[in-house]
Amino acid sequence: MKLIVGAGLMLALLLPAAGPALAQKTILSSGNNAMVAPEYAAGPRFQNGLDFMQQKNFAEAAKAFQDVIDHDDRNANANYMMGVAQIGLNDLVRAGNYLRVAVKSNPKLVDAHVKLGYVEAKLGNADAAKEQRAALEKMDKACKGKCPDAAPLSAGMTLIDKGLAEGPAPKAG
Repeated sequence: MKLIVGAGLMLALLLPAAGPALAQKTILSSGNNAMVAPEYAAGPRFQNGLDFMQQKNFAEAAKAFQDVIDHDDRNANANYMMGVAQIGLNDLVRAGNYLRVAVKSNPKLVDAHVKLGYVEAKLGNADAAKEQRAALEKMDKACKGKCPDAAPLSAGMTLIDKGLAEGPAPKAG
């Protein structure tokens, strides 16, 4: 389901660059010898996705991030960026799915909580949006305004509040 989003959500697309971890799969063979599968270089593909995001080419960015997710479906950064790409494609339902994985995989990923909270508000899931805001409040309380995330935490809570006040986005159609 696609929804029409306004300028407020596009402001939420401003994000910091995050570096991914490289995925490596080990396959155990019989005996004491372990075989290591060729390492999948998530870094270059992730960077391709970031480059496409800067160009606002959300469809190509989504393909790049999907390649990373196909090799490591719990990669918080790749799921987060895929969620942002889906926002750019106005597919808030899919965005929410990827952002949920990102927050579950890395509960300290502030931007993922912010965007998920806003997406939930735009989808009409006020309780889910409030849960994300509560997570940010908890981080903010621990931060006491002195950690590097102080400003993003405050701005994130404001953005979720704005999304809740605006209400659900109208459905495209």
